[in-house]
Amino acid sequence: MKTIRFFILSFVLGAASPALQAQITVGLKTGYTQAWEDYGDVNLPDDAIIHVNRFNVTTMGYYRLTPHFSLGIEPGFVKRGAACVPGWWGDTPGFSGDTQLTLNYVEMPLMLAANVPFWSQKLEFKAKLGYGLAYMVSANEKRVDLETNEELFKGKVDFDRRNLNRWDNGVYLGIGFGYQIGKGSLLLESTYFRSPKNADESNASKNRSVNINLGYAFLLSR
Repeated sequence: MKTIRFFILSFVLGAASPALQAQITVGLKTGYTQAWEDYGDVNLPDDAIIHVNRFNVTTMGYYRLTPHFSLGIEPGFVKRGAACVPGWWGDTPGFSGDTQLTLNYVEMPLMLAANVPFWSQKLEFKAKLGYGLAYMVSANEKRVDLETNEELFKGKVDFDRRNLNRWDNGVYLGIGFGYQIGKGSLLLESTYFRSPKNADESNASKNRSVNINLGYAFLLSR
């Protein structure tokens, strides 16, 4: 946490320097998120669908270390969660109903990025590796009876009554392409997130997600 705070402060101070602006890239990306949870050894129904389809919005700030490597941060908002959540159906564990859970996080990953020209000078291949923290700002739950398809409950999760770990952390792996347009680059990226921590203290529920994003990034000074 202290390392991330130090980097953010250094990044902001560096951005104020004209000499360093030529090395700093900022941008914005948004897109589709498919999220699920690793339930461990729980036996799921054969036809269980455990993922949910959500979205994310991410800002980017990178400092170029060399022509091909950059260090940066990607603060953003992402909706994770899962479906067919085990052990959350009334007072008895089981699958008589489908519980969908949406977990809304603000996150701050620290990323190392590599880029190399691909096919032409305007097209770049990008790869990223990082680690970050996330904080759950809210959560929503929907329960549906599988026999009648009746919606039994839909609403916000009360953190005082549900043992959710609001802090999360994990590893980020990303690949993508950037195509130079004007003073910046149009981005197409995919990022995989993997957490070692259970989202729910009572069950195996490690967050997993894949983002597919479109974005645009540019140098502060060019």
